[in-house]
Amino acid sequence: MPFTPLHLGPALTIGYIVRKRIHWPTFILANIIVDIEPLLVFALGISNYPLHGYLHTFISSLIVGSLLGYIMYKTDKVFRLSFEKLALVNGEIGSLRDYVIAGVTGWAIHVVLDSPLYSDIRPLYPLQYNPLYNPSLQRIPYVLCSILLVIGIIVYLIHLYKTSLKRTGRLHARIQTGLLSLILGIISLTLILTNPLFDILSLTLIAIGIILFHTSLMKMAIRWKNRITYSLVSMLVSLFLFIIVLVSTHSSPYLKRITSTMHGHVFAIYVAWFIMLMGLLLLRSPLRSLTRGTEDRLFTNMVDLLIAGWSLTPIIIGAPIVLIALTMMAIKFPRSSMRIVRSLSSS
Repeated sequence: MPFTPLHLGPALTIGYIVRKRIHWPTFILANIIVDIEPLLVFALGISNYPLHGYLHTFISSLIVGSLLGYIMYKTDKVFRLSFEKLALVNGEIGSLRDYVIAGVTGWAIHVVLDSPLYSDIRPLYPLQYNPLYNPSLQRIPYVLCSILLVIGIIVYLIHLYKTSLKRTGRLHARIQTGLLSLILGIISLTLILTNPLFDILSLTLIAIGIILFHTSLMKMAIRWKNRITYSLVSMLVSLFLFIIVLVSTHSSPYLKRITSTMHGHVFAIYVAWFIMLMGLLLLRSPLRSLTRGTEDRLFTNMVDLLIAGWSLTPIIIGAPIVLIALTMMAIKFPRSSMRIVRSLSSS
């Protein structure tokens, strides 16, 4: 399953269940990073190397997975605070064993799920064939990962909200949950090419994220309430246009007539993109005001990076920039500024 977030399903669902026994972030990364192999094969145009090569083997899950666990263990101090804010770890530092097991099992699960799907995988390398390949079972891994993805996203967002609620309070918990809902919704958009039903999942997550974020921000930055409201309306209108385009590409003749009045899907997409950009620009001042009186320049830089990333989405490179900016905003969202903004608003 190259280039899809389906492997995020087992990573979130199984990882949540065993999160007290293994290092959850390492488990998530191990489930996903294996697909860097087909990505590089495609991107570099390597013709004499299989799409699923040495990384898609159980030997790699043991060796490279262990190495990944070791690296994550050694860099724990760098990322621990960020993982804590994302509710992926608690305050306790696990042993090296927890990291290595997470790396090995996460990698092995990816190989197991891909093995029935592709004949070029050699899971039992050095054996030069795939005894697990079975075209009749190809739907099972897709259905399983799809179900686990839906469950995993719901479970994680609830877990994030509850954890953040205890740690930082209701408004900050809603902000964080909204931002992560946006991130997961954007990531899930890549699945619409495999199953149109994922339209509902991804667009619902994006809508929930937008509403949670804006309604919470209104209560934090009261004097910017009108601008935040205009931003909310702009983004929901933009999302509605995207929904029309996505649904009309599947079956609905009525919606096809709507988009045809806008001179086709391309025009509608650019209109939606521009309206969303206006919504983001409206948020710039309210978000930057949150750090007033503090030394936190990283958050304000991430706000600008988010706007720049969305500006670049027509040339694809903007999408990962948007995801990075949203993630950093969720991690660095200023809690201390809540009191500052309220005091400024009442003055």
